Amino acid sequence: MGLVFGAACGSSDAGNGSPSSSSSSGGGSTSGGGSSSGTGSSGSASLSSSSGASGNGSSGATSSSGAHSSSSGGNSSGGSSSDAGTVSSGDAGLPPGIPGAGGSCNPVPTITGTLVTQLLASAAKAKCTGANIVPNSTLNGGKGHTDNNGGGMINICQAKGAIYWQSGMAVDCDGLADSCTNGVALGSTAAQHCPSDDPTNQPQTSFNDAMGMSLHAGEVPYIVISQDVTNVVGLDNTNSGGNVVAVIYNNKLIFAVFGDQGPVGGIGESSYMTAASLGINPDPNSGGTAGPVTFIVFTSAGAVPQDLGNPLQAWQIGLPLAEQFVANNP
Repeated sequence: MGLVFGAACGSSDAGNGSPSSSSSSGGGSTSGGGSSSGTGSSGSASLSSSSGASGNGSSGATSSSGAHSSSSGGNSSGGSSSDAGTVSSGDAGLPPGIPGAGGSCNPVPTITGTLVTQLLASAAKAKCTGANIVPNSTLNGGKGHTDNNGGGMINICQAKGAIYWQSGMAVDCDGLADSCTNGVALGSTAAQHCPSDDPTNQPQTSFNDAMGMSLHAGEVPYIVISQDVTNVVGLDNTNSGGNVVAVIYNNKLIFAVFGDQGPVGGIGESSYMTAASLGINPDPNSGGTAGPVTFIVFTSAGAVPQDLGNPLQAWQIGLPLAEQFVANNP
């Protein structure tokens, strides 16, 4: 939804009828101490490659040396090979093929298996009652949040080390345009990922990558959180954003980042690449799903990567935080 920090955003999101008012405080690269060994256990999950065409723009650059490392390249538009990526021995728990800086035109891999089952149990709707519900903000008149793709009211829930909710998923194409051409193979009606046919597209995101640039919705998995969610300790929604998020749909898990803010009162929106990686129609005009999609936003120490535009860093941080979340929320 492109609420930009450090730049006025004057446009409104027609799809939600609320103005995208801007906030202050420069949104350059995050400093967030997201150092992580990135060695999430592989024994608790099965690794699967996402479906979809190999398409243009594969990076293949997934070598890493920890959450603060920057991987080269990743968003080139040429060629037709899929992400082949390599991982170091220190990242043995990570599936191969996760792109580095800049993301990729191809979906990121997904995780299935025990870890997913445990996360869903720890973030169950039944646990979201009473004191576990995040209080509604006065910024939206205390009215709560409406599912961006399902229409109902959604509670945002507080757990140890995270907030979470279940909702549908609307598709966001805000941010820099890409030159990807494999959109039809991913289920969209257009070859280009973004801005494509997004009726409410804005050319910027609220938070930036390590180069100080807006994110590419068509290449980087990110989610959108309403600008009124301001009363959560550990959620960076005023400076550089970036909290790592576990996103689960149809028993498949990926890790994304909190990359954009949306209008007051809405919830359940993600970037084109988040949807495509989970097998959801990524078309920003006609895609998305009524869900249920589970979003777990980590708020504990070390939950923000150095580079929001580097999916590999999100995974390096996300896997151990996911296991910690399960342990802390039995």
